[in-house]
Amino acid sequence: LIRDVPFFSTAEDSLLPFYGRAHVGYVPSRGTIVGLSKVARLAEVFARRLQNPNALAADVAAALHEGAAPRGVHVVLEAAQMGPFGPIPVRGEAATGCFEGNDEDADGYGA
Repeated sequence: LIRDVPFFSTAEDSLLPFYGRAHVGYVPSRGTIVGLSKVARLAEVFARRLQNPNALAADVAAALHEGAAPRGVHVVLEAAQMGPFGPIPVRGEAATGCFEGNDEDADGYGA
């Protein structure tokens, strides 16, 4: 579990910035362990694109799943999108593998 990875991105629908923290958890398989800096770099690279928080979470989860081939990946983004009347809280979430469709494994994760 890697918590509080900072990111900054721009929403594709409104072109307003959103920023926050990403929490990434994965279950390794075949002994492949990914370093903390690699997960932070994944979030940083995908955050440079125009997208919404759910798409950002899905991109990070898919890239980590392809690169490290874990049994499962779960990504939670807690963010605030800038708006005309102040920041608006937004949340993005994505899961692959053993976390996909299994809410009891991810219950309270990232909260």
